Amino acid sequence: MSDVAKLDPRDVADARAMLVVDVRPLSERLDGIGFIPGSISLPIDPLPDGLSATRVVAPERPVVFVCLSGRRSEEVAVAFAQSRDPGTTANLAGGVMAWQAAELEVAGVDASWPKPAPDAAELASICREIAACFMAEAVELSLDAGIDLDPMELFNVCCTEAGVDPEAPDRDGLLSVLDLAAARSRELGNGYDRIAANLDKMLGLIGVL
Repeated sequence: MSDVAKLDPRDVADARAMLVVDVRPLSERLDGIGFIPGSISLPIDPLPDGLSATRVVAPERPVVFVCLSGRRSEEVAVAFAQSRDPGTTANLAGGVMAWQAAELEVAGVDASWPKPAPDAAELASICREIAACFMAEAVELSLDAGIDLDPMELFNVCCTEAGVDPEAPDRDGLLSVLDLAAARSRELGNGYDRIAANLDKMLGLIGVL
């Protein structure tokens, strides 16, 4: 039997060490309903055979899966749990709808996908704006929490993990960088309202919001 916990929205909001993974396709994540600030987009639909969590999510990191209602993400969580340590996999009961019902902040409300992408020069400029925004937030968080970190190094790590060249990014890559930067901001304890505001600003620049 799989070891998958069912967490309520407040539990997920407080569990900053957990990685929040949204399994909805981008056409649903960015369709105007909104998504959890600091969540990572990992579309998994339909659920493939032999799904291995270790190929996507670090096995030592606790993770909670999310979809609109919690049904699809529970299927993914059960599949992932089979290749992870017990107690490290959870599902958000009720999904994003339950998160909103708990009056927790969402990002990307009124977003629309797909839309025409900005040109290459604009995308490179947007990437620099994302870097500046992320670094400013990281500096403030480090001062507030007494954490010693290098904001530029963190941003470069996000780009590397997303497979993005900051000088020549594409839009999908920038969306991944945004996810990773927001996830780190969430992990450092930033408020969901501030993360959502930063995400919405950057999504607007990218042309999604």
